[in-house]
Amino acid sequence: MRLRSSLSLVILLSFPVGCAASADGEEESADVTACPATTPATVAALRAVAAQAAQCGAEPPASPNLPDARFEHTTSSLIAAETAHHRGRDAFYAVGEAQWVLGKFAYGPTDKDLKGEAVEVFVQRGCAGAWEKIAFGAPVLTSEEHEHPTVEGVEDSGGRVFAEIPAAQRLGIGQHRVRMIVAGDHTYADQIIEVLPRGTPIFVSDVDGTLTERKPQDVQLACDEESDFPALWRGFFTGEKGQPNVHQGAPTAYAKLVSLGYRPMYLTARPEWLVPHTHAFLKESARRDGRGNLPNGVVHTTLGLTGAFNSAAEAFKKAEIQSLVAKGFKVVFGFGNRPSDVATYKQFGVPYRFYFENLDTQSRSCSTVLDVPLLTAGGLRRGDWRIRSYDDLAPKTARLGAVCP
Repeated sequence: MRLRSSLSLVILLSFPVGCAASADGEEESADVTACPATTPATVAALRAVAAQAAQCGAEPPASPNLPDARFEHTTSSLIAAETAHHRGRDAFYAVGEAQWVLGKFAYGPTDKDLKGEAVEVFVQRGCAGAWEKIAFGAPVLTSEEHEHPTVEGVEDSGGRVFAEIPAAQRLGIGQHRVRMIVAGDHTYADQIIEVLPRGTPIFVSDVDGTLTERKPQDVQLACDEESDFPALWRGFFTGEKGQPNVHQGAPTAYAKLVSLGYRPMYLTARPEWLVPHTHAFLKESARRDGRGNLPNGVVHTTLGLTGAFNSAAEAFKKAEIQSLVAKGFKVVFGFGNRPSDVATYKQFGVPYRFYFENLDTQSRSCSTVLDVPLLTAGGLRRGDWRIRSYDDLAPKTARLGAVCP
């Protein structure tokens, strides 16, 4: 009897804290994760993150005034004659973890790196209030290739900023905006940093096809997954920053999870130069589709110029999920539309996995997840589920309780 009781205890303890111990397909209780906060102050800080993120998703404020300066190198002036394509590398950091300012500075259609130039760094805590200059112990300069060791999975390909935030100015729980301003011409890159307690639940969403939807006027060869290409093409000819539509109901479904305390991460195998473009997609004002804002959150693309496809995209996404797990965060929901998403979420035991079935066009079959079972009626169930509308998730998430009641 004692052996049986001990064995039962071991089995119970083997399940993740805060998650129901049920197999794929079994219905869960209304509460699927535990509150990661242990004090009232931490609970209050966590509850404030969603409002801060909404503020971060609004139009960014003007940069702080900086004195006029010259580039250190003549070649930099020539490079900077082209259009700036700077971008920050968004990041989740667990409380107590080192916090890094990460950015890439490049110009023109060839993404030419800016090297050896001064960058001033400011932070807007909680995406509200005045800019605060970060006082590093040494000037922050854009890098030469391989000058800096890899940080947060970012290899030094040149033209990058790696700067650890000093302990005296470390950011607290919340979502914050960091602005890196090139001293020579005052162009800039923004980075979103989100600081959370270990154990905070995350939902991860792919972008292309999972969220993007082709516009009615797009060519019939373009499936939802490629709908950003005609949008970019239209922008090239019209000068406007074109965006595809978002699937109906997705903003509402994601907003529901955010309201309960789940934090979003948008994980896409797009190339790095599309980071600002991907952030813009979250806003209804950029899409002009009347379907609402997606919750603002961390956006991660690949780090290259061409993006990744198939097995390379799968490897990229697995490495990103592994990083979240290593930091102590819990990936509870996963959204995708391709077999690479299925493989990624399954490998890490993400409890709730939803895959959007993209509609065929007159010229092409577009869905690649037809072998995944269609979402059934009833409560929220673990496992892989194919969805045809995000509105179908509303009855499933209605029973979920707040992460921190």
